[in-house]
Amino acid sequence: FAAQLRDPGAPVDRRYDAAVKERQLRGQFPVGVFAAAARKLDLEVLHRWRAGLGVISAEGATRIGFGRASSPGAELLPALSLELPGGRTVRLVGQTELLVRGKRYTSIVPLLRKLEKRSHYHLRGVFDHLMLAAAGLATQGHTHRVIDDLGNVCEVQHAPWTAGEARDYLAGLVTELIDQPHGYLLP
Repeated sequence: FAAQLRDPGAPVDRRYDAAVKERQLRGQFPVGVFAAAARKLDLEVLHRWRAGLGVISAEGATRIGFGRASSPGAELLPALSLELPGGRTVRLVGQTELLVRGKRYTSIVPLLRKLEKRSHYHLRGVFDHLMLAAAGLATQGHTHRVIDDLGNVCEVQHAPWTAGEARDYLAGLVTELIDQPHGYLLP
């Protein structure tokens, strides 16, 4: 889906077949009749996702990786360093969701289930906004779209944050995660 948004010139079924072939060789995708059934359903979902997004910027789509990224074609930036109380520093690494460029970045969060307005999947778009703002890349605000397998879209507009405000908020979250007791288990 990301490759199709970045370069819509090639048909989606060819891109899909190339990606599936690679995964089949690694034992990560079914073969035979099961692959044919999955192909039909997957292509339907990909077409609905694309139709649900409507017109997107000619600049295409990307991901931004902070320190590292696992997706091909991601734009790499340095890890985001945060200063914490007590002279500690934390470096945040990882990549955004698929981003569509425009006046403001738009995160695309595809789902393989029914869209619910009150869903924890919105956090993926919220954290994209927070990271982009902290890096000074969301000066115009941010948008995220959650799109389900039927092509239904829920769009959320985020007001702009200054880089300092976003960094302070992130530092507060990290400090709470590290220093305060809570019920989460971390590796």
